[in-house]
Amino acid sequence: MYFRLNRISFAPIAMLAATVALAAPKPKPAPKPKPPAKRVVLGTKQLSGDQAVPGQEYTLGKGWPMNFKLNSAEYTTDRVRIGEQIHYPTAAEKLLLIRFTYHNPQSSEQLVRFDSFAFTAVDDTDTNHEARQGVGVESTQMDLGVRLKPGQKIDAYTFIRVPAKGTVPKLIVKSRDNLVLRYDLKGKVKPLTGPALDPAANDGATALSEVPAEIGKTYQMGVFDVTVDGVEYSTTALKNQQLRAGERNFIITVTAKNAQPREQLLRFDTIPIKCTDQDGGRISFPQRMLAASRDADFNTRLALGKDVKVRFPVKVGGDQQVAKVAMSSGGDSRTYVFDTSAVK
Repeated sequence: MYFRLNRISFAPIAMLAATVALAAPKPKPAPKPKPPAKRVVLGTKQLSGDQAVPGQEYTLGKGWPMNFKLNSAEYTTDRVRIGEQIHYPTAAEKLLLIRFTYHNPQSSEQLVRFDSFAFTAVDDTDTNHEARQGVGVESTQMDLGVRLKPGQKIDAYTFIRVPAKGTVPKLIVKSRDNLVLRYDLKGKVKPLTGPALDPAANDGATALSEVPAEIGKTYQMGVFDVTVDGVEYSTTALKNQQLRAGERNFIITVTAKNAQPREQLLRFDTIPIKCTDQDGGRISFPQRMLAASRDADFNTRLALGKDVKVRFPVKVGGDQQVAKVAMSSGGDSRTYVFDTSAVK
């Protein structure tokens, strides 16, 4: 059986498809990604201030403006006096001593004292160290507290305890209304001098905790200037002492001078002493301080600038030698080590 297909026109269908395609809505463009929300971190805004240069004068502060000039900065392990107090670094510290000038730019009197400005040293590990021990007057070493007349100037100083090792590349001076001067101290700090300087560090800024010392030279130990005048062995027993066969006394003769601005007690434990024998062993002995010319326990109170000669006896065995004598002002202070191995 055969079927006959009638001719069908496809034109209308094609036109309908085209019309539908034209009528279809165009796809919307993909939305642009939103930028990430801005993160707010409190405390990261830098205080307003200037990059300052030592030797130049700047006006610092709005409510109580004062002119400030940094005169110098130096590293030291020496003691610093401010008023009636003596300050010195521990074995782990040195001091950054800064000297500056205050100048009153106002038409009325202006008070300056220890808290007029805050001082912050930033070490080479980016750690902050604050000045906490007050401000001294350069000409008198007394505590700063004075009303400056219009145009009047005064030279002052303070210090900041910083690590014994490494440099301090930055100094920040801040006013009461949080305006600051920022100093780049690289190459501008006077290097350490004296026996505490570590020559191996090669930076002029690293201090030794144990300092090689010499007999006959004077060293600052706390509030006393101490000189080991001499050391010697003696086979003569001290008064009320017994020496066994071969035993002897090792006598350390010392001059101690009071550098404290008031009377200071000197007694047997004021200057702790440690002795080491030829094998590196610790010599155990009860520390005594004797008068210079007689075998009597001695203590005294010294006025400022006064000194006294005393003796420290160390009993040792016949086969022992005192190879090293270490002296300090006690606690965590710097130690001075005398080589006595050549003394027989």
